Amino acid sequence: MESAGFNEALALLRPAAAEGALQALAKDPADAEPYAQAALAYASTDVPGMTLLWSLTYQAMGGGISDAAVAAAVAKVLTERIVAKPDEHQQVAFNIRLAPGQMPTRQEADGSLHAPLAHAFEGMFSPAITGFRPPWTVEQFYDVLSTWTGLVATHGTPLDAQVPLDGWLVAVAKSGHLEAFCYQLLGPAFPGELKAYMAGNAKPLKAYREFLKANPLRPRHAPTPDELVRIK
Repeated sequence: MESAGFNEALALLRPAAAEGALQALAKDPADAEPYAQAALAYASTDVPGMTLLWSLTYQAMGGGISDAAVAAAVAKVLTERIVAKPDEHQQVAFNIRLAPGQMPTRQEADGSLHAPLAHAFEGMFSPAITGFRPPWTVEQFYDVLSTWTGLVATHGTPLDAQVPLDGWLVAVAKSGHLEAFCYQLLGPAFPGELKAYMAGNAKPLKAYREFLKANPLRPRHAPTPDELVRIK
């Protein structure tokens, strides 16, 4: 049984302008650059959560010629789609828009409930954002990603089997390199913060790059926004 408008909701997750990027990604999921191009293609769509997933994956695979463009795309999504506003009592209200509309679902005969990966990611990643206080910085993103990685490591999420990035992030965090990873990903979009970090963290950055050289993410499957994830 499907929720109302299920097929229409799935269609919204594959904008026509981004179809070429999705096809390139499916053709060669072991190459980093298609993840970068898919991330860039989705940054201005109503499915920008995929920009976060694909950008993280791109950098986990070693990054490349699109580092600066990907960093700018991630910064755009964070700034425009994850907004936190404190009220007069300093209580923070969040407006998180990483996937369009309500989550469409399909219930199978065995009672299991499935949803598109893009919506599942928005719902599961959002609690990791509650510690964020504006404005966005690399350190703020590091705090959010640390919370997400801790959740994956401690409890796991329904995304993990289809998003190999999650397990890789746990390994990076356990090795002490998650902060350096965040600067490698987002630093070009925050040059002042990156410069200050590099001035005092040459050894951690070198250690992370050595770790990445020995342990790059090599996915066999590229997550797509409309693939279904079992959420219950």
